[in-house]
Amino acid sequence: MDFSASLLRNAASQEGLADNLVLSPLSAGYALSLLLEGATGPTREELLSVLGGSFGDIVPFTDENTIVNTASSVWLKEGVAVLDSYRNAIEKKFSAQVETRDFSSRETVKEINSWCSDHTAGKIPSIVGEIPGSTVMLLLNALYFKAPWATPFNENFTKKGTFHSVAGDQKDVSFMNRNGKMDYYRCESFSSLSLPYKERYSMLFILPESGKDLSSVVSALDADTMNRAIVGASPCQVELRIPKFTIETTLNMNATLKAMGIRSAFTGGFGNMTTFPVAVSDVNQKCFLKVNEEGAEAAAVTSISMRLTSVRPETPVQFFVDRPFVFAIYDRVTKDVYFEGCIVKIEDSQN
Repeated sequence: MDFSASLLRNAASQEGLADNLVLSPLSAGYALSLLLEGATGPTREELLSVLGGSFGDIVPFTDENTIVNTASSVWLKEGVAVLDSYRNAIEKKFSAQVETRDFSSRETVKEINSWCSDHTAGKIPSIVGEIPGSTVMLLLNALYFKAPWATPFNENFTKKGTFHSVAGDQKDVSFMNRNGKMDYYRCESFSSLSLPYKERYSMLFILPESGKDLSSVVSALDADTMNRAIVGASPCQVELRIPKFTIETTLNMNATLKAMGIRSAFTGGFGNMTTFPVAVSDVNQKCFLKVNEEGAEAAAVTSISMRLTSVRPETPVQFFVDRPFVFAIYDRVTKDVYFEGCIVKIEDSQN
């Protein structure tokens, strides 16, 4: 949760909140952990400090109701090799496949994009358009999540309403509605609600209080604050209204990771990975998120390109998510955050 809160806070600071921001800290953590296995010196120290340890120990919960799939792979340019110790480590800890290909071939691009599509149920159909000539390695992680609400929303109660975007304009969108007992929390700067999926996962909605803008809430967000919103919630009667939405985002994470303290990786420090002098050139992430009456479906692919270098209310609470908000999809047992972000505008969704 430390990594998740820091990632969201720094990404919002670097990118601004003029547009939607959707992240998968779990996918990013897996991909950066692939780097960690090959890192040495200051690069390893920075990665350990920011990640808090390897994500290789995190095993997503899944059952007959919930689909959570993750996969990792490392793609090498012909002529470039990794150390046997590194290959063995990532195969053991991440079940990662290691492939060597001609990076100048369009067929390689198609194969890499097909790998992404196959491991995200087609929600992230591509991660690369072409492979730059300077790229000698690609480290990928794909994450797919699909879970039904513990109590589905009744489609007959879905009604049109107004969502007030961060820019001040208004959109008529479809809102799902429900009344009942729900886990609710309120503090000076925001109120929040945790809506459970079947079994272990929940979606946390954080809504700034009147007079508080989204940026001020996000800039103060840390692991303790997120944890209080989750464990400090208590069941109360809630009149709930949340929008349906489908959002796709693409983010270059270089500036965000540097702001978090990962800097040396962009100049080198991977002696436990390969004998070639390599450094990170780009860390990119594509995310997909769909929320409707049935539940949520989400997917992410994180790519790392490497180059050669030189209080309980007594009356029903109205929790209307009709303005910019923060969300997080998390495991209620481990508190690992799978997806998170800031939704500042919504186009009407009919699916």
